[in-house]
Amino acid sequence: MAAKQGTEFEIFSKELYEELLGQHDIKNLKVQHNVSLKGATGQHHQIDVYWEFVLGGVTHKVAVECKDYTSAVSVGRIRDFSAALDDIGGVKGIFLTKVGYQSGAKVFAQGKGIALKTVQSDAITVADFKGSGLITEVHANLIVLMIDNVVTEFVLDNQYNSEKSGNNTAPIEFRYLTDEIFILNSQKEKLYSLHELGDKIPREPENTQGLIYTEDLSNDLHFLDFPNNTTEIKVNAVKFTYDTVSYHDKQIITGKVTAKAIIRDILDGTCEVIGIKRLD
Repeated sequence: MAAKQGTEFEIFSKELYEELLGQHDIKNLKVQHNVSLKGATGQHHQIDVYWEFVLGGVTHKVAVECKDYTSAVSVGRIRDFSAALDDIGGVKGIFLTKVGYQSGAKVFAQGKGIALKTVQSDAITVADFKGSGLITEVHANLIVLMIDNVVTEFVLDNQYNSEKSGNNTAPIEFRYLTDEIFILNSQKEKLYSLHELGDKIPREPENTQGLIYTEDLSNDLHFLDFPNNTTEIKVNAVKFTYDTVSYHDKQIITGKVTAKAIIRDILDGTCEVIGIKRLD
């Protein structure tokens, strides 16, 4: 993140919390910048970012200390902020910076109930979303079920075909692709191709040989048709003998996303994403 010294970083932080809090239906909430709050000692404390709201009859107050430091925040800075919060009273404290916190600062803040957060707004990738609860990566176990060694047998109505042809039927040789052979209805209209019929063949049980699937067409008149056919050929069924084959594969699908900023809680590892955008 480019340097956002002093006021610029405070205003940037205010805008982030405005967008973040705007995702929740909280009435009469206004995020303010550079607020002066009077403490019990009579001292006025300058608060970088401040908001309050009433929920269930209780007023909730939050004060954010924003520091655009280029090094880890020391325990002294947290101690000063804690003293101001204690003097004001009834205010939840958040310390927001860029880099991080020294170990002593973390221990002190945890004991005083002050949230320590960092903000990132440059070069954000999916890896930075860890702890946000957003789904950015999907692990997929893919199972591809296929059929192999398919043998197709047409069960013809020989008596009907013989009567229609006057016993002058010649042997039928199918030298066509499966999408060139069609099943017709009683009106000689195309119902589906042999290829489309093959898509109905069950793919289970997996990895099994010699399975049989039969499409029964005997309940009505059905006919075969193929290129250059001039003969009426009644078919009673189509029988498939085949094997099933399965292929197993694992894939990790990662979304391409970025965001305006990520605010991460240093103490519990969670983070909040502001202005998420898809790149694909």
